[in-house]
Amino acid sequence: MSGPDPARLDELRQRFETAAYDAPNVAVLVIYRPPLRLESPDGHVIDPADNFLRGFLGGDGDLAPGIRCSVVSTPPYRPRVTHPSSGRLDWEGIVRQSSEEDPRSERPHWWCHSIFREDVQFQRLDLLAADAARLVLGRTGPPGTLGNEWMIHLAGCAAEFVPSSRRDVLLSESHAPQSAGPSYRADVRFAECPPQLRRSVTRHPAPSWWLAQFNNVFRVSRDVIDEARQNLNPDAPAGGTANRPSQSDEITDWSLPQTIQQLAKVFGFGRNAMSKRLNSGEVKARKVGQLWMVSLADVPLAYREKLSNPEGSK
Repeated sequence: MSGPDPARLDELRQRFETAAYDAPNVAVLVIYRPPLRLESPDGHVIDPADNFLRGFLGGDGDLAPGIRCSVVSTPPYRPRVTHPSSGRLDWEGIVRQSSEEDPRSERPHWWCHSIFREDVQFQRLDLLAADAARLVLGRTGPPGTLGNEWMIHLAGCAAEFVPSSRRDVLLSESHAPQSAGPSYRADVRFAECPPQLRRSVTRHPAPSWWLAQFNNVFRVSRDVIDEARQNLNPDAPAGGTANRPSQSDEITDWSLPQTIQQLAKVFGFGRNAMSKRLNSGEVKARKVGQLWMVSLADVPLAYREKLSNPEGSK
């Protein structure tokens, strides 16, 4: 089976890179409930070799330091009386849906959420992700479904590119549901994970939910496509030929000094948003007096000519 077309892969990489600079504050959150498999003598446990769990586990199946872990009470639950807060992750709804559709975790389940911290068009992410799923993963189907396929793929790869991304684990107290009797019904309750569970999380015989959130999904996508391109052609330069600067470019890797207003016009941001990106380091730049010099190595080709010609950006 032949791999993806290199020219199309380079074009897709360019589109993701441009989007990464246009919309750096788009985050994606993926929740995965892995299936339980029967493995004696531990009983029903998850597979520690699951690709999605790479960024969560340390040695011997323990949770890596910094991973947050909680436990949730076992179903069945009382009917829901609360409604999810708008714009927030509905953990209770996910737990309830899991217990109703597949209470013993016999199949894998996924939930994908796109998080927009600014006014960003959702269609751009959905279309780019669908194109990536078709080209890189060889998937077929409607754009909405394909977009989720790409997000799930990213979540499994993201630990390699964004090790500081948010990662949480939620464990059910027990594999066996409670009695269905009214006196045993309970609310969905969450509590802190005991230390002994953290040390044996992959051997805990109960359903579990694994959450990975990574920021600037466009940039992470670009990095994953770079890896696919390297696997396709190990001799090719990293980053693609269309965007890789020559050695002389790398020596003088900064734009001419420009005002924040000029840079805001080039990147398409408001002045305050541009100032925030410069001062936070989201856009790599040097300050020279009251002016800024932007790193050309991290800027798409579409912006380079404008950054090199401040007269045209006034």
